[in-house]
Parts: sequence; structure tokens; C-alpha cells
Amino acid sequence: MDQDPRRKKDHNDDESEIEKLLEELKREIENQTGSTRFEIIKVPAPQVTLSFHFFTFLLSLLLNVLILTSLSGFIKNWAIYEKIYQFGLFILIFTLIEELIKILMNHFLPQKLLVLSFGAILGVATIVAFIIGSIITPGFKLYNVNATIVLFFGFIILRSIIKTGIMRYWFQRRVVNARKINKGKRG
Repeated sequence: MDQDPRRKKDHNDDESEIEKLLEELKREIENQTGSTRFEIIKVPAPQVTLSFHFFTFLLSLLLNVLILTSLSGFIKNWAIYEKIYQFGLFILIFTLIEELIKILMNHFLPQKLLVLSFGAILGVATIVAFIIGSIITPGFKLYNVNATIVLFFGFIILRSIIKTGIMRYWFQRRVVNARKINKGKRG
């Protein structure tokens, strides 16, 4: 997907602003610690491709299946469905809608808004997708509002914990690889 010229201009402006902030941060660290023995490692952002979105969708689907099915065993009567495939279809529709909304939000909302909200604004996608998924899934109905709210908050908390662990591991691997690349450029 090609970016439009406005996005490229914004991206270049953001990069120059980030470079200025990094230099300011470096000076501040040197002033406070008196040491120049540290390095700033630049970890390149992953390329957002169709395969990246597909991988994200599969990871979200797996997490949603595991967490919603396990929580459904503890929290009874939050939804009514006759066949188990209707519950599976709800999870599939919910995950698909959530990922589509997140893609649209990342594309159309200013990146500064996403950063300043610490990604919390993407939580709207989860809420909207859960509601729409429960409405359009055939044979699946939310039954008890209180149980659904408890299940939903438990789901959000558990998924956040698991995703944070996965992302921390993934980011640490990227930092190690970036250090290897930086050492190769210097030496």
C-alpha cells in the first residue's frame, strides 16, 4: 500500500521531531548522570503489511478463543447459544470486526492521539466489536448484563496481560537484533 504525500510529509516531520527529542534526552541524561557511557538503540518499526495484519488477526483470534472459552466456564449464563459453533462464530466475528476497526483507527486517526492516549482509544474498538459481534451472530444472544460486564472486564484484563507478555518478548528480541546490527555497523 502506497502512502499518500501528506502521510509521508507527516512521517518526515515526526522523524525530525523524534531526532530532536533524542538529542535533548541524551543531553539531559549526560547532565543528570555525568556519564556519557550509554547508548541509544534505534529499533526499526515493523513493516505493516498484509501478512502482518493476518498474523495479528490469528494471534488475536487464538487469544480470544482461549480467554473467552475459559472465562465462560467460570461465568455462567452470560450468553445463550444452542450449538457450540455459534459461540465460535461469535468469537470469529468479534475478532474480525475488532481488527478491522483497529486498522481503520490506525489509518485515519492521528498517530499523536494514539500515542497520547497510550493506546487506550483502541479499547473502543474492542467494546464496539463485542457489541456488534453479539448482535449479528446468528443464534447467539447476550443473556445476563451483569455477567457479561464481568466477563468482558475479565477478558480485557487477561488479554492485556498476555499480549503485554508477548509484546515484551517480541520487543526484547528486536532490541537484541538491533544491537547486533549496530555493532556490525560500528566495528
